[in-house]
Amino acid sequence: MAAALKSALPSHLKPSSLSPNGDPAEFARKHHGKTQSHMAFENTSTSVAASQMRNALNNLADTVSDPEQKKLFETEMDNFFALFRRYLNDKAKGNQLSDWDRIAPPAQNQVVDYNELANSESVSFLNKLAVLKLNGGLGTSMGCVGPKSVIEVRDGMSFLDLSVRQIEYLNRTYNVNVPFVLMNSFNTDDDTQNIIKKYEGHNIDILTFNQSRYPRILKDSLLPAPKSFDSPISDWYPPGHGDVFESLYNSGILDTLIKRGVEIVFLSNVDNLGAVVDLRILQHMIDPNRFGPAPLIKLGNDFKKVSDFQKRIGSIPKIIELDHLTITGAVNLGRGVTLKGTVIIVATEGSTIDIPPGSILENVVVQGSLRLLEH
Repeated sequence: MAAALKSALPSHLKPSSLSPNGDPAEFARKHHGKTQSHMAFENTSTSVAASQMRNALNNLADTVSDPEQKKLFETEMDNFFALFRRYLNDKAKGNQLSDWDRIAPPAQNQVVDYNELANSESVSFLNKLAVLKLNGGLGTSMGCVGPKSVIEVRDGMSFLDLSVRQIEYLNRTYNVNVPFVLMNSFNTDDDTQNIIKKYEGHNIDILTFNQSRYPRILKDSLLPAPKSFDSPISDWYPPGHGDVFESLYNSGILDTLIKRGVEIVFLSNVDNLGAVVDLRILQHMIDPNRFGPAPLIKLGNDFKKVSDFQKRIGSIPKIIELDHLTITGAVNLGRGVTLKGTVIIVATEGSTIDIPPGSILENVVVQGSLRLLEH
């Protein structure tokens, strides 16, 4: 009976080892797939929650009177909504927020030994560098009122003072002008702007920008806690590290750095004084020889719109060893796909090709029709 029950389980539910006591009936009771009605219910709930959130964010934007400020706020809310939608979709699919089994150290062939790096005396690469410190946190956990960066840590100097001295030393030693960038938050910006005035006579260019301000969500309704743009600070939260690239772009600081010839950004927390610029690592990052030639990628009309691209390619495939890729027709790539060499995928007119998640395609031509049905 036990063997019959085990064989009756769908393949995707068969365990590598059953319950601790080896009872397949116990495993089947605790692990079951979602029924179609269950999935339909969750999809409907997800759509309703997303629609309600979108309406609430639009109402928040309508409370901003200044046109320029409203434009920036709408951009922030669009980015927040994309994050919220991703959360809803992952929750509906049953994806765990933290799948620790997928986390592992990098493979040996993915790590470059520091002692193998070139040891050049060239400092010209410093002209392509900017140092960015994350300065959005408060020092409340350390008994400080205000930015954590102003806490005195040595000889009357704060984290920020010592960070400035590090960049000054770099500029003075190598006769360069590496820009020092601070990413503040709505919690720290006002205090930071006042504090950095004391560095105006120093050999350092300080640039600042704010990370986004996202609304907190009410647990029961999944709606924003703030009711207007001017709602109390407690109704908002700064996204932190994951918001660096969006905020760099939206603030205009990215354009400023590009105009100065910056190609590499050194990123660390403002209280991490052990994170310093290393010329050998910098040279390795800029060295064009560590990259292969860029692959040639051609996508058909089904991928012209960004929305179509995002719908058909759920996550960017691994293309480190890819030379050439051509995709035409209704082709959908699953998550975790790896492409190597020359890959050509052609879905004939009226047909669809679904590339399964985790597939590895190397020097192949895929043509015709291939559908994957959920069950």
